[in-house]
This record gives sequence, C-alpha cells and structure tokens, in this order.
Amino acid sequence: WYQRRVRKQWYQRRVRDGEGEVQLVDVVVWAGSPTQSSHCATSAYMLDPGTGITCSYGKWYNPNFVTSSKEGLGVLYPQVAEAVKTAIRAHKNLPYSWLTVVGWDCMVTEDSSMVFFEGNLAAWRCPRRVFLTWRSLLYFIRHISWVSS
Repeated sequence: WYQRRVRKQWYQRRVRDGEGEVQLVDVVVWAGSPTQSSHCATSAYMLDPGTGITCSYGKWYNPNFVTSSKEGLGVLYPQVAEAVKTAIRAHKNLPYSWLTVVGWDCMVTEDSSMVFFEGNLAAWRCPRRVFLTWRSLLYFIRHISWVSS
C-alpha cells in the first residue's frame, strides 16, 4: 500500500468507558498535504461518524491548520462508517486493559481504498481532543475522567 498515493487521512479516537465498552470519541480528517504524509497537512476537519460529512474545523489544533476554512465543511467521506466499525473491532480485541485511549489512523488512497496503518497510544494528542468541542469536553468529564469515577 505504500505505492498508492494518499488522498486524505483521518484519525479516530477510541476509549473504553468505565464499564469497559469501546466508545468513539471523534473522527478528524487531516487534509491539504502537498506530500504523501499527513505530517504536512494544512487543515483539519471533524467528521460526523454517522454521515461521514465534515461538520467543523480545528484551526487551533495544530499551527499547520490555520488555513482550515468553511470551504472544507460538508465534504463526504463515504468510507467512515466502515472505518468506525473496523476500529471498534480492533479496539475490543486489544489484550491490554490499561490501554483505554487509542488513535486509530486510517487513510483513503487515490483508488478510494481504506487502509489502517497504525494505532497510537493517545496520551499526547488526547488532551487536544478533549477540547475539540463542548460535546467532547463533556463526554470526557462524564465517561472517562477520574471525576466520573
């Protein structure tokens, strides 16, 4: 899959709640990279996992994303529903109970194939995800943080 050109990448955060159930926290697409790497992406958009449509953007998430704009809203990523199901299955099969938050990284290639290429221990990026939206913040407070235990 390394030979296929990457079109877009999205990242999903999964967590285990207090009951051990896997929950989707968010789906973020990084776009606008002039290279095949997401490390050069210039914009970030949050996706509605139910529809696969970009619904908000995060200029503040990374200094590279200051060019994120309303023009990137309303874009459909039809592979998202399948990616969400795949990431939940993968997370449920993790053998480590202490590994509660994972960022499952996925990309869409030029031929519209979906490829998962890594799962990240989300300790470093998770704090930024907590503050993506008010909904994310409230979710973490109610279901994940020590405050809810």
